Amino acid sequence: MKGRLLTITITFIVLLTIFLKTGYTENCQSEKDSVVSAVKTAALGLSAILKDISDESEKIAIIKKMVYAVRFLDDKSGYFYVYDYNCKNIVHPDKTFDGKNLIDYKDAKGKYVIRELSEVAKKGGGFVVFYWKKPIEGDQNFSGNREIKKFGYVEPIAGTEYFIGSGSYEKQ
Repeated sequence: MKGRLLTITITFIVLLTIFLKTGYTENCQSEKDSVVSAVKTAALGLSAILKDISDESEKIAIIKKMVYAVRFLDDKSGYFYVYDYNCKNIVHPDKTFDGKNLIDYKDAKGKYVIRELSEVAKKGGGFVVFYWKKPIEGDQNFSGNREIKKFGYVEPIAGTEYFIGSGSYEKQ
């Protein structure tokens, strides 16, 4: 079973990466449309992969494998993040967040970002505008960047207590 699951997970990651890197953004009206498509695809794929797994640590390992493997948008600022509904970070490309509860995290404007993302995800998903550090291509730690306005989009991962999101940064 684990071998089959690993094959399915790797196949999903490869297909999602191809989907995100083959210029599909050119057919979308905007980066925000691209983000919505990517998040919906990732949420559906993860839901299908995780539905038969009861071990939480195995679920988290699969989610991490997918999130760490995928970057998208022309400037590579597109990435996924996953939280539980209690605002505990499951995975983020900035690994300093992994496993931390960010319920009290405020952006540069004082918004409780993760709380709001969680509430929107609980209602089925949608956009939240907030400020976040924009990664520089190749900078996995998001270090040294100022917070920029971000249009975040989240969706629940059906069958789990998690939600997945991504976003598009305001053009500078």
